[in-house]
Amino acid sequence: REPWWLWIVPGLAGAVVLTTFTFAPPRIGVFATFALLIAGQLLVGAVIDATGLFGVDRLPLTGIRMAGLALLAAGAILVLKR
Repeated sequence: REPWWLWIVPGLAGAVVLTTFTFAPPRIGVFATFALLIAGQLLVGAVIDATGLFGVDRLPLTGIRMAGLALLAAGAILVLKR
């Protein structure tokens, strides 16, 4: 017996990723699509770690981690510039 969210959350995440990869590349480009997807995954991972969601061990959001996320966001924004 697994919790209900173990089935729902990955299914919804997969639907979002598939929809993104279907509609985003013609509009913003393939490279920008991948950059935003990876940046989003790492940001959500940092939030999950910091809050302890889904029963994982809590890892604090330190200054180094925040700086890394800021650099990642800056890189994703630069990729979107034409």
